[in-house]
Amino acid sequence: MGVSLNQIAEEVAFSLGDQFNMTLRELIKNNIVYYREKLLREEDFNSGLNRNDFEQTVILELEDYTDALGNKHKRTKNNLPESIRFKSRGRVRYNYVGGELMNEPFNLTDLVEYEYIKNLPFQQVKSYYVIEDNKVRILNEIKRCKIAVRGVFSNPRDLVNICDNVEDVNDNADFPLSGDLIAIIKKGILSGDFPIRQLGEDEIIKSNSEKETNL
Repeated sequence: MGVSLNQIAEEVAFSLGDQFNMTLRELIKNNIVYYREKLLREEDFNSGLNRNDFEQTVILELEDYTDALGNKHKRTKNNLPESIRFKSRGRVRYNYVGGELMNEPFNLTDLVEYEYIKNLPFQQVKSYYVIEDNKVRILNEIKRCKIAVRGVFSNPRDLVNICDNVEDVNDNADFPLSGDLIAIIKKGILSGDFPIRQLGEDEIIKSNSEKETNL
């Protein structure tokens, strides 16, 4: 059993002597998400990082899609959640994209590569996908209604707006953060090393810019 974001924020607010201040608790939650991403980008260079502690799975609904050539496909209705990219995984942004039961992984490709792959023997029994316009497009399957996507997401709180499994990603669900990083963030906030701040759009833009620089 993990710890929820609400629990972590409540503990920090209690240590600050203001546990009934809901505005403060919301601000703490935003800062926990911010420092989680910041630390994970730094921890990417640590070979001992267990990414399973930070992963989440979202179930995304599919819609019909017709490309410019008239080919019919399926693609996700909503945009993919922003992932924290790890250099060691190359072009793979997500650890799993496939059937919603998590036992049917799809193969990541690109449109040029797929033109060659689709003519090879037995390849049509596999599902291939591309990521374009921040959505998953399945190239050789049109009957599926939903897919699962698993990865380390930049802001776990954003998932509630895009996925079907809302009960798994709200602030009362297990928060994807290891115990040691929870302790580091809590200690940092209480000591002032990680100041509680109102995260404005300029800081979000700066954070995203730093992330892209570190790819």
